Amino acid sequence: MSTALILGASGATGKPLLRNILQSERFAKVISVGRKEIAYDGPNKEKLEQKLVDFENLEQHKEAFVGYDVVFCTLGTTRANAGSAERFVAIDKGYVINSAKLIRAQNPNRPIHYLYCSSGGANANSMILYSRTKGEIEKELGEIGFSRVSIFQPGFLEVNEKRADRGLIHNITLGVAIGAMKLFRMKYYINVETLATAIHRWGIGETKGVTVESKTLENGTQFEILTQNHLYQLAE
Repeated sequence: MSTALILGASGATGKPLLRNILQSERFAKVISVGRKEIAYDGPNKEKLEQKLVDFENLEQHKEAFVGYDVVFCTLGTTRANAGSAERFVAIDKGYVINSAKLIRAQNPNRPIHYLYCSSGGANANSMILYSRTKGEIEKELGEIGFSRVSIFQPGFLEVNEKRADRGLIHNITLGVAIGAMKLFRMKYYINVETLATAIHRWGIGETKGVTVESKTLENGTQFEILTQNHLYQLAE
């Protein structure tokens, strides 16, 4: 059995993803690397090991990034939470890319499947900061040298708990928007539980017959992007 690493397990998507991974027979051990410890008392809790790191000083935590076969990354923030455009890029992109490079450096001869939860509309050439940053992350992940990189591009995220970091107005507005999408059966949104199920299944090879266009980059990395439709198909 394999060892999985999850980055971002305390987030809206990371929480259900962690539960899925721990319940999988594919992984003998699951390591959560993050800034704070996660409260988990569910099935297979004995498989979970938590390592706390300072993402601003990752070189001090090299040992936390050794020995993985599959890496699930749901790290991310917003400009509002970060406080500025510069801090948003430093966190949203910097934490992901710097940790990914360290993982590759610490496991130079190990084939690793890296799965990253990006966003619909990600485009490195976009004039929108959020979309451009996500697109840049996708591109740079492909250049690091992992055996395989899977990118997930969900639409609006429907969460099952109110997010205190977003504020009352944001939560109400998003709730109304998603409610309208449900009413008119417009699948521009996805529940984080559904998203987590899809990411987990792809990571363990349960493709549910879903096929995506995969390309081999110059460095040998198998690179693939899964869009909203793929995610719904995987989670069925």
